[in-house]
Amino acid sequence: MLITLGSKGVLWVNESTSQLIKAIKVNAVDTTGAGDSFIGSFAHYYASGDDIPTAIKHANQYAAVTVTRRGTQKSYPTADELSLLVKTSTIFSENQKVSSQINRETTLFITHF
Repeated sequence: MLITLGSKGVLWVNESTSQLIKAIKVNAVDTTGAGDSFIGSFAHYYASGDDIPTAIKHANQYAAVTVTRRGTQKSYPTADELSLLVKTSTIFSENQKVSSQINRETTLFITHF
């Protein structure tokens, strides 16, 4: 289960553990749609074959970009844009440690408003 907690990050819970993964700190302009962008990008990366920790890392990066822009869908970066930002921006150099001890499992998505 993933529970988005806004600027606090995301809580990842399953039958054997729970872990709080902190959000990437940015200067937020508009947080409208941030949870949706996180969950949507997590689903994309997970369905594309990433394990849960890696999909969370990518979703955190994606959501961090979206809150630095105004609007909802128009604030969402393209895949190429996100890749470039991750490579060149210092905000992504923070080490997001997420344990990969848990294998792929069915995950329930819950967004906290």
